[in-house]
Amino acid sequence: MSTQQKIISLQAAGTLVRYMPRVNRPPRRRLFLGPDAQKDLVDPQSATNLLVGKAHIVNALDRWVLGERIYGRTRGEFLDRLKPPPPDIWEIRVTPPAVQARLFGRFAEPDTLILTKFHTRSMLGNKGSEGWKNAMAACHKCWDDLFPNHACFTHSDVQFYITENCDAFPSGDPGWVSKNLRGPGNWTMKTFGAFVEALNGDVDITIRGMEDPLPARPNFHAYVEYELPATTHSTAEIGTPIKVQGALSGNPSLQGRSPKAVILIP
Repeated sequence: MSTQQKIISLQAAGTLVRYMPRVNRPPRRRLFLGPDAQKDLVDPQSATNLLVGKAHIVNALDRWVLGERIYGRTRGEFLDRLKPPPPDIWEIRVTPPAVQARLFGRFAEPDTLILTKFHTRSMLGNKGSEGWKNAMAACHKCWDDLFPNHACFTHSDVQFYITENCDAFPSGDPGWVSKNLRGPGNWTMKTFGAFVEALNGDVDITIRGMEDPLPARPNFHAYVEYELPATTHSTAEIGTPIKVQGALSGNPSLQGRSPKAVILIP
């Protein structure tokens, strides 16, 4: 069974729930919540909802799913890979409020993040403390429980994890890029080649006729290959009075609140 098939199977069982953004825009990346992360998001009494605020958590989840930039002003400002052991534990950093949060998870595939647990930053303590070690170990164990025969996705380059709109810092000469993009200039093919080299990348040049239609964007819906059959799931809006069947039905935290996000509940 492939990783994609395993994700679909876990959705059908109600173990994984896919996260959908609040706004009417197609998702560019995939985000699935494990059992503990589901509870942390929908339970109004969870530590992150009480101390950090659900709106800040949802804003961070939307930022990932909608394909927005993942670094910001500094490397790791929003998304960062934690120092092992265990390897390849990632965190989404929720930093705007006074009490911050860290959302732990792993990559199943490129652009596909599985979040296992939400933590308040104060609970974790200093980096390298027992709090951090225990939280990372719990993430590792949750992954093994969900995907016992599947290793998480790993790579040395962040641009293999995030394939679209990744604002990773260039491994070439970022000073050259900044200097040459500050204002208009006379660019030659040699200059353009130096620019690509400074970004440690490659480039494809495509020439089309002005009358030719633009090609359709291939990644029009990030979950398109992860859909369940229509008869096996129902939709729910977090914070709206609903009646659902499945792992989260009957949860009082889903009653009497204004819509903030959309998830699919098998």
